[in-house]
Amino acid sequence: MAVQEIALAAANGLVAAMVADGWEQVQARCAALFKRHAPDHEDAALAHLESCRDVVAVTEESEKERAASVFAPLIAGDLAKVAEVSSEAAKEVKSLGGAVSGDGVVNSRNTFKDIQSSGDFIWSGRDTHVTKEGK
Repeated sequence: MAVQEIALAAANGLVAAMVADGWEQVQARCAALFKRHAPDHEDAALAHLESCRDVVAVTEESEKERAASVFAPLIAGDLAKVAEVSSEAAKEVKSLGGAVSGDGVVNSRNTFKDIQSSGDFIWSGRDTHVTKEGK
């Protein structure tokens, strides 16, 4: 998949996430992505995302699809700059596209390693992995 296609798919996912309950978590993932792979572009990209979200959040339901068609390509431009940095960055951009499912549930895909706990440790959910790596 080409960088532009990856970026556009992720941007469409972000626009959908802008009106979902899990936006703050997706926004945090975007911030981490820009900070890690494009720190010089981080502030401008995050401000751009927020300005797009401000508009999408107040857009009438009947106009949301049109708003998405306007904002997704703009956001894709920011994401493409990051995806071009490295294959790792491209994978992270690609994962943003599936960050929020259609029902607004955030898919965090957590991995925990070498957890030390006293008492009970309970964590549940799909795509959550807890492992013990011995010494």
